[in-house]
Amino acid sequence: GIEVYPVVDTPRPRAGAVAPDCVARHYDEPQLCDQPRSKGFNGQDLTYEAAALAP
Repeated sequence: GIEVYPVVDTPRPRAGAVAPDCVARHYDEPQLCDQPRSKGFNGQDLTYEAAALAP
């Protein structure tokens, strides 16, 4: 068979924000575009669970 590598989802930006645009506007302070990890990942990414099942 072929080797399969899981790729974890990227975090979502703040509501209504487009991450690249926000970082471009706040180039010197990109932390203004961040949000808590608990909000950036909505808990629906099953990558880790799928990887645990891989042989």
